[in-house]
Amino acid sequence: MWKTHFERVYSSIDCCYYEQLFHARLKAAVIKSEVKISMDDIIDALPKLKRNKASGPDNITAEAFLYGTPRLTAHIGILFSWFLKYGF
Repeated sequence: MWKTHFERVYSSIDCCYYEQLFHARLKAAVIKSEVKISMDDIIDALPKLKRNKASGPDNITAEAFLYGTPRLTAHIGILFSWFLKYGF
């Protein structure tokens, strides 16, 4: 159920385009930072998330990330890189 839901939500995009856009935005956003989180880092970490667990205070379940597409992965990479850059 969740898998098909999140696949539909995030899969109406061109993956190659968003991967290129991710790298361009990441380069522009994290120029001064030495630490960058790549899409490969995120793709490697996602299978380690536990399924069927309660959401945290943000109300986002692991399934939202697990079944998301490269577009979501790109946004997560940018967000986490900003966290490292700005100290959140």
